[in-house]
Amino acid sequence: MRRVLGILLRDSEVLIARRRKTNEYIPRLTWCFPYAMLSESESPRAKVIELFEKEVGIKVRIKKFLFNAVPSENYKVTDYYYWVEYVAGSLRTGEVFSELKWVRPSELPKYFTTTIEYKVLEFLKQFE
Repeated sequence: MRRVLGILLRDSEVLIARRRKTNEYIPRLTWCFPYAMLSESESPRAKVIELFEKEVGIKVRIKKFLFNAVPSENYKVTDYYYWVEYVAGSLRTGEVFSELKWVRPSELPKYFTTTIEYKVLEFLKQFE
């Protein structure tokens, strides 16, 4: 199983999203970076752009592929992290997320109920 995750930054804050329902692959997951499951035939780059349009209400462009990682909560999942930048639109929730919130990277542990990939935290340090 594969997921794409988007890291969107604004004024030293990062966008996080609260899930509407329990995630079947990582049940403890509540707050997270915007993400979508990826089928074998889908392009990760195209999927991350689609994710933000459908579930966050904005158009983004990929600034950079950051890395991939396997979450400690489920070794059957591979995450693909992308740094994205805002292009147009207004934030709104879709079917997957009930709330969107801007937080400082140092505040992430207050929201996340799962492990935050250490490479993400290292990446975000430069913006705080």
